[in-house]
Amino acid sequence: MNFKTTLYRSLLIGFLASALLLFSMPAAARNAGAHKYAALLSAELIAERSLEDIESFLVKNKIPQTQTAEILNAAKETTVNKILYYKLKYSAVDESGNPYGACGLVALPGRMKEYPLVSYQHGTIFDDSAAPSMLDKCSEAEAVACVFALRGFAVAMADYRGLGEPVSFHPYFHAQATALDCSAFLTAVKQFLNASGAAIADGKIYLAGFSQGGHATLALHRHLESGERPSAGAFKVAASAVIAGACDPDLLLRSWIIRPNALSAVVAGRILASYSLMYGPQVAECGLFEAPYGDLIRDIVMRGNTIEKTMKLPATLKGVLNDKFMSLYSQGRTAFNKVLAENAAYKNWKPLAPVNLYHGGSDTIVPPVMSAIVCRRLKLSGAQAELIGAGEKTGHPDAIIISCLMAAKWFESLK
Repeated sequence: MNFKTTLYRSLLIGFLASALLLFSMPAAARNAGAHKYAALLSAELIAERSLEDIESFLVKNKIPQTQTAEILNAAKETTVNKILYYKLKYSAVDESGNPYGACGLVALPGRMKEYPLVSYQHGTIFDDSAAPSMLDKCSEAEAVACVFALRGFAVAMADYRGLGEPVSFHPYFHAQATALDCSAFLTAVKQFLNASGAAIADGKIYLAGFSQGGHATLALHRHLESGERPSAGAFKVAASAVIAGACDPDLLLRSWIIRPNALSAVVAGRILASYSLMYGPQVAECGLFEAPYGDLIRDIVMRGNTIEKTMKLPATLKGVLNDKFMSLYSQGRTAFNKVLAENAAYKNWKPLAPVNLYHGGSDTIVPPVMSAIVCRRLKLSGAQAELIGAGEKTGHPDAIIISCLMAAKWFESLK
């Protein structure tokens, strides 16, 4: 199973059975710096990868040879010879003021006193337990960590609320909820580094994200620059790299009604069902889903997704969504039109830090025109934004490594 197939099938991989190396922090250190909105609860060293391990991973996942060579060659310049992976557990507070617990992954390029930090927001997973902190199940997380960590960056990856451990309700494509969660995880990462005697270099953070994670990246960027919560002001965004970003759920759904793909039913269905719970009566719609798929999608939202559940859904929206709803939605005449548009992460906002948008020319999941629209809108706001092609023959998941390699060089130039 290659890297592309792995991503489409929930990013599951079977490789490298490793013994767990435990890292336990003293209680005082765990609680140091804890505040109202987020706190580190524990940190566990779950894996340590040598350069030989990294090369083996890249080869087994069929990362193209040229990209593998570029990833590994970076280590010769930085002298990084291993990557340490930590699973962090943290507490946070959601958009309604309710506390919850979540997890995330931190990849460190060995032990240093100061780390330039990349916050990477992952794409949609189709097995909710296969989030970044479950490293052996999430090839996207390890592949991206290899790109950045071998160049000397620490890499933070939130599982997102409701994914990983424990699996529960995940506010899918909800901009505010996602931004708050990723920000809370960054606070936990900062506490972890400080308790370990390290710090974030220059207090700057570099953001990157793929697909759903592209939407999350812009939502997080906006949140950190807005100072919406005191924790947001602790991080200065240096730049954002949005990769094949599904930054506008409204445009995404409209495009899929016209031209569906293999993922449109499960993704669109989960967005709509998730918003039904988040917004309640505001988006009350009768007959949104056709039988028997409504019960299945609601089960995915409430109890988490698995590959088996995903495979039970058809490849198109027709038959999953009510025909009348799709017709009305296409005309902009449903309650969902407004709330989906409100969750576009790039509107009514001018980023202070520069934004690069990367997209493959053969992406059939998130149309390349979406990045063009986002880039144009950001430029009109007065922001520094650039659209960068990831190759005319590059599809959706294929854009990840290509774009991360370009983003890593860009981030290095901004240090």
